[in-house]
Amino acid sequence: MGYNGRNLLGFEWVTPDGEIVRAGSAECNGKYFCADGPGPSIKGIARGYFGYDGGLGIFTKAAVKLYNWPGPAEIPAENRGKDVIADMPRNFHQYMLFVEGWDKIREAFLLLAEADICFAAYKMAYPLQVLTQNPMATYKAELFPSVKNVYEEMKQCVVVTIAGCSKDDMKYKLDCLHDITEELGGFLLGGYPRAHDDKVMLYQMLKANAYCHNFNQSMTFHVTMGADESIDSIMRQGEEAERIKKGYIKEDGCLNDMGDGAWACFYDQGTWGHCEATMLFNPVIPSQADSMQRYSDDCADVQYDKRLDGIGFAMFGGLKTVKKFSEGSYNFLDWTLRLKEAWDPNATSDQTFR
Repeated sequence: MGYNGRNLLGFEWVTPDGEIVRAGSAECNGKYFCADGPGPSIKGIARGYFGYDGGLGIFTKAAVKLYNWPGPAEIPAENRGKDVIADMPRNFHQYMLFVEGWDKIREAFLLLAEADICFAAYKMAYPLQVLTQNPMATYKAELFPSVKNVYEEMKQCVVVTIAGCSKDDMKYKLDCLHDITEELGGFLLGGYPRAHDDKVMLYQMLKANAYCHNFNQSMTFHVTMGADESIDSIMRQGEEAERIKKGYIKEDGCLNDMGDGAWACFYDQGTWGHCEATMLFNPVIPSQADSMQRYSDDCADVQYDKRLDGIGFAMFGGLKTVKKFSEGSYNFLDWTLRLKEAWDPNATSDQTFR
């Protein structure tokens, strides 16, 4: 599926001076079905990568692209705090595809995308999943080498959700998945969720791409990298973030997730993707109190110096980092400020830095 601004179709926009602007087909016939014509295309000004966070007025209507949902209209569920009780549709399976190393993860993404068999797929580090469910897990693993070795062997995995539109469709997709696993020399765990925890994991993936499942404990985490780029580029982002974070782990600058905390996925049938390199830390521990800012700065520097593409979450580093990336990326900040000046010279809708 597409991502954020790529799914935006027509919209209605009240500019800071009160003008009403309708974009895409909404300008011609009032129907919001087409993003880039007939009619004016100013989606890049209104939305861009991050949007203006209200800094260019108010958007009163919007239409977004929809995608096929092969499940039922409702999935009966009972909410019990962070837990959930649900019976999952029979045509949904979920697997953890374990492979060895970043090169294999990269290849898995490309093969899964080419086969076009996934309802969803994302890369997750297994030790990070364990740590978020049990903060003492990796600490205990350091005391037991055999447990640590298991975590290391299972560190790299891709969570794959398969949704069959028919029995034949499901069989074809599962056959492809098994062939890909064999080609990669990996192994699969999963299937139709029968155990309670498996049902919870699938349900939360369908609701919020597993964020609820992976980050539902009372701890603090920070995200870097995040630039939307080619599959090769996002994997390099994850590799570099792991190298940097291992230094923080060594000096007790963050919680020990064994280094790789990257969450990544692909969009638009694998033509590009997204990587978020997480760090879990405890701000009340003196050695970890400033880790968020330092990790942001370190990752932003390597992202820029090694040309890992896109500013992404380096934006969180503040105006200094934004200016650095702007100088190497066609001075996008200058253009952003010029657009702001043209559309809102009196800063009547100012909610961003100037």
